[in-house]
Amino acid sequence: MKINSELRVLGIDDLPHKRNQAGNKILAIGTIFRGGKFMDAMLTTHITCDGDDATSCFIKMINKSKNKPQLRVILTDGITFGGFNVIDIRKISEKTNLPVISVVRHKPHFDKIKKAITNVAHWEHKWNLIVKAGELHEAIITNKTLNKPDNIFFQCAGISPAKAAKVLQITTMHGVIPEPLRMSHIIGSGLQFGESRGHA
Repeated sequence: MKINSELRVLGIDDLPHKRNQAGNKILAIGTIFRGGKFMDAMLTTHITCDGDDATSCFIKMINKSKNKPQLRVILTDGITFGGFNVIDIRKISEKTNLPVISVVRHKPHFDKIKKAITNVAHWEHKWNLIVKAGELHEAIITNKTLNKPDNIFFQCAGISPAKAAKVLQITTMHGVIPEPLRMSHIIGSGLQFGESRGHA
């Protein structure tokens, strides 16, 4: 895979939600960018809060898209969506034939995550997916909006950590969040609250 400024990247995030919405359907949004500069398209799907369907929903959303032939990388905002609907990044990569990079702003506290996830149905399966996602890597991001280099963390499937870090650098124009994820968050927050708020 050639990594350049025109790389077609899909960034997936979900709408904000409340803790007591287990079982409810939540909208997930994917925006497709050329690198980090131009948005070309938007995809949507619905997942179940605290459910187990995010992996299959994302695979279906991607594979049925007319933009699929141009896609080269999938970015996700972490591996938990709609509460504790945990995605299998390796399965998504395998079924879409695309590399997946799961991005988080801060280094996760896995002990706290495991404690919280035990309150959700099928928590053992969900925890196994978190472990299956593999090693946590760090990428150093530099751009004109940062006073100094900053870091972001990621897990990846179907791509080497070194190449994944290059993708994150190319797609990040503002701060440390890749533009496809930042835009998906802005759109989702705007739909939920009437205007965007917070950070991806």
